[in-house]
Amino acid sequence: MLLWALSCFLVAVTANLREDKKIAHLLYEPLENVNNVCVRRSNYTHAVGCQSSHGGQSGILFKIDSSTDVELLMQNFYQESYVALLTSLNLLTRDNMLRFKESGKINGVLVVNNFTNNDLTDFSTADKCPNNWLTKGSGGCSVDRPWNSVGSGLFYESFEFPVVFLPSFDDVSAVLNCYQSLNEPRSHLNTSYPLCSAVIDTFQFSSGNSDVCLRRSQRATIIGSLTADLTSNAQCSPLGGLNSFGQLVSKNNSSPYENSSVIVIACRVDANSYFYGLSPLGTQGYSSGVLTMLAVMDLLSGLSSNEKAQRTMQNRQLYAYSTQRASEVFGLRICANLNSSSIRTLGKQVELIATESIGDIPPSSLLSFLRNNADFPGVVISDHKGAFRNSFYGDSFDLPTEFGLNETIDSGAGASNYTERLQTVAKFVASLVYQYASNSTKDDINWDNYSTYMDEYAYCMLVNVNCSIINGFQDVNIYQEGVSGRYVSIAEVTDTGTVLTIFRSLFSFALKEEVNSTQNPDCQSKSDQDGTYFYFKLKHPEYDSNYVCYRSPVSFSHAESPAFLSDSNMRSGKYPAWTESFWSSSFSVKLYATGDRSIDIMALTVGIMVTVAAYVLVLTAHFKSQSLFLFTPDPLEVQPDAMETAEMGGEEFLSDTARIVGVVGNNAAYENGNSTAGVFRDDHQNVSTCNNSRNSSASVPI
Repeated sequence: MLLWALSCFLVAVTANLREDKKIAHLLYEPLENVNNVCVRRSNYTHAVGCQSSHGGQSGILFKIDSSTDVELLMQNFYQESYVALLTSLNLLTRDNMLRFKESGKINGVLVVNNFTNNDLTDFSTADKCPNNWLTKGSGGCSVDRPWNSVGSGLFYESFEFPVVFLPSFDDVSAVLNCYQSLNEPRSHLNTSYPLCSAVIDTFQFSSGNSDVCLRRSQRATIIGSLTADLTSNAQCSPLGGLNSFGQLVSKNNSSPYENSSVIVIACRVDANSYFYGLSPLGTQGYSSGVLTMLAVMDLLSGLSSNEKAQRTMQNRQLYAYSTQRASEVFGLRICANLNSSSIRTLGKQVELIATESIGDIPPSSLLSFLRNNADFPGVVISDHKGAFRNSFYGDSFDLPTEFGLNETIDSGAGASNYTERLQTVAKFVASLVYQYASNSTKDDINWDNYSTYMDEYAYCMLVNVNCSIINGFQDVNIYQEGVSGRYVSIAEVTDTGTVLTIFRSLFSFALKEEVNSTQNPDCQSKSDQDGTYFYFKLKHPEYDSNYVCYRSPVSFSHAESPAFLSDSNMRSGKYPAWTESFWSSSFSVKLYATGDRSIDIMALTVGIMVTVAAYVLVLTAHFKSQSLFLFTPDPLEVQPDAMETAEMGGEEFLSDTARIVGVVGNNAAYENGNSTAGVFRDDHQNVSTCNNSRNSSASVPI
């Protein structure tokens, strides 16, 4: 009986599984755009960032409009589990977050995009002295004289609760409406129910430092390969992407460069944010160097062969590199490659161009070279002599609109002041490179006669990635509108909409050379003599109506930290070893109403009591079934005990209280006419049967 009841229960549960989504929809209101979260990253010593527990973490929403509200939340009056609802990024400070962490009350943080009062003037989660470890504290940066005066260092803290930024107007409205309708006034948070609450799920797999999670990922990959699941429980992967580099004059790989014959102009092409996937981001810190480099390549590649020959210019190699903000990987990787002689094209010495001496060197990849060789020549070109002018260093909120980049030539409007200033810088740098490469003290070229695609480049990178230059490439398909992502992420990720793909296309466009279609109809490299040329088909944005074959001296190399090249590098402590966690599904935030805990306890208690009573009732009925239920067997059923009694031929004393009469007939015996039916009374509910032997008959006691 008990098993039968349990089976019915399981069948009922299974039948209702199809209604799960409908039930969940009644209980929860999911937010739609939950993509910008604080994720888990690790280095060789520890982990940083944020994540939730498996299945998410929940709490009552507590709105924080000012530091006074933070103090109020820390009071003993509020003893529940809460999700802090920050109405301004100004409240997302290291001090506030550490207080949330130490209190033990906070199960999550939601940061809403303030559409009505955006008073954000600075926001930087980087350190005050970024990458100070490269200079071992001798880089001219200190607490009293920092490069990044507004840096909070929040990026390098670890939190065991989720932190989510909500950029969508609809999501922000849903959260604020829920809070205002159920949680106000705030004095009723502990006395009035229901209350608006949220469950946040940003679970990620990474555990421990980079060395630990990579070893666990390797074991998981081996197991996964045996089960045809190559991502089975992998925990993390190294951060990195591709370095892009090109030459104004491509050189055959078999002929090495002479000493001091290579000039490197480097810039950073990616950007980072405390919130994963947030775009647009890093306009000032990210775009100024990229756009200037592209314009410089436009100017220098536009020089005629005669102009280059007249100045006997040495071969120049222009480098563009990508690296995560956590460390200046470009310089470290190049230094490691030089030490292993894996890149011959760099020669034995690399020189950078200086514009003005400012004393101490700000955070840049040049510090990586100086770390190996203190006499290495080079200077960083920047827009500041002391502290950064960029009050959003290393983060997301210096938006293109603040630089007049809503419209550019590509969309029909004129150039902005921002691109005009960068154009001036590009001409200055091109002139310096030209003089330095030709060992001359003067420049007789009128650079105003040479045009660049500065405004088109700015439009592609800062306004809309689906622009005329990118669309001109036959093999590049962009399936998005707006600004592309600028975060490189892990090395295995490939996406035609990422900044590396976009920059590679613009890089190739700036250094393009038209190929004779008669000699090369397939638009492919014919031999190693082509050097490092990259072939592609392109519709020119101004005058080409059909695809034309071009080539550019552009190549790529891996940009992961040298720490991942060998175990000895990993354990040496000389290189950063940043990894990023994997996660299995999309992040989520769901709103729901929390009831009075006393009512919940009462409902749970009653439910337990009813369940226990039901089990007691079922067990009692099971063991008392013979006395509680009347059992009436089928009169035509042959009982084994009665048959055995008849076959033995014995006469049993049958009580007058017997209540069952059995009638047994042997069809085969009736046919032969040698058997008669036996009728008896039996208090044991047994029925005798006929003796099937030919010369005997069953006794019929009455």
